[in-house]
Amino acid sequence: MGGRGRGSGQAERTRREDLSGAPGYGGNAFPDSTGNHIVYSGGMSSDWDYDVDDEDAVIRDIRERFGVGMKAAMDDYRGVRAFTDYYYSGIRDAQKNGDTDGRYAEWGRQAEKYIADGIKSGNGWNGGHTYRGIAVDDDTLQGLSRIGVGENVNIHNGGSASWATDVGTARDFSHNGSGNNHVVFVNMDTSQRGVSVAGISSNGFGEHEVLCSKDNQYKKVGQYSDGNYTYIYVRNA
Repeated sequence: MGGRGRGSGQAERTRREDLSGAPGYGGNAFPDSTGNHIVYSGGMSSDWDYDVDDEDAVIRDIRERFGVGMKAAMDDYRGVRAFTDYYYSGIRDAQKNGDTDGRYAEWGRQAEKYIADGIKSGNGWNGGHTYRGIAVDDDTLQGLSRIGVGENVNIHNGGSASWATDVGTARDFSHNGSGNNHVVFVNMDTSQRGVSVAGISSNGFGEHEVLCSKDNQYKKVGQYSDGNYTYIYVRNA
């Protein structure tokens, strides 16, 4: 049995990926993966509460699709509903701070459990490229730009995070916040440690989200700017 040379691992990590065919690079089209979502039989609502029949249908669908019991399905449902509603910031803060008590910590655990149950059952996202947009200040953009190809890039900052399957949604989010630089992360892998929440999200604006784990790690494979947006290309680490 032969082994690779001592320096070959580093060479592989720092090898620059050919982005000539990457989404958005040099004017290439961005694939829209919204049609690949599983749409739960309960439909989508912009309100916190589904009609009773809708809520029951979604929970039943989770039970059947994920192969879990009633309590587990209800917990999964509640975690997603809370995370995709007004409680998003509180949940992420609790996760980043390592909080274990309180409703935000509990909802965060439930959201993560939804992801884990979905992936374990074979319902993880395998539907194509995903995008995540953020607004950043000049220093943050410079820091992201200094990250080398093959190096890890911190995208989730310790909290569960949603990725969009339509680049336009990510671009819109990159205008939210105090930063004046619009950054869109593009995951080049067509699968993620994440699960579709289309049809279950509290947000009724058609964001077509893929909810990804707080523990996900990514490596940078390239960067490109079209003058309006800076696209940072990543793969699952």
